Amino acid sequence: MMVDAGVVAVSPASVHRVLQEAGLSTVWTREAGKEHRQGFVQLTRPHEQWPTDIAYLNIRGTHYFFLSVLDGYSRSIVHHEIRLAMETRDVEIVRERT
Repeated sequence: MMVDAGVVAVSPASVHRVLQEAGLSTVWTREAGKEHRQGFVQLTRPHEQWPTDIAYLNIRGTHYFFLSVLDGYSRSIVHHEIRLAMETRDVEIVRERT
């Protein structure tokens, strides 16, 4: 331990307090000169974006991959497949079939 080695020990709360008082610690540190970004832009109509989602299934000890293509606006499933492998080509095949 640091105390045993003759090194000063400081609690994490004390370090946080000192850094916060010095203006060096905030919840979200922003880069200087960067404006605040708004984040996700809400879609306005169906079929503007079709994101892909992948989930893992375990059916009687066998692992499968549930690949689905969603409508970004309604969040409904446009197309889905259950596959044994999950490689780049598998995702490409599912996207091509949509």
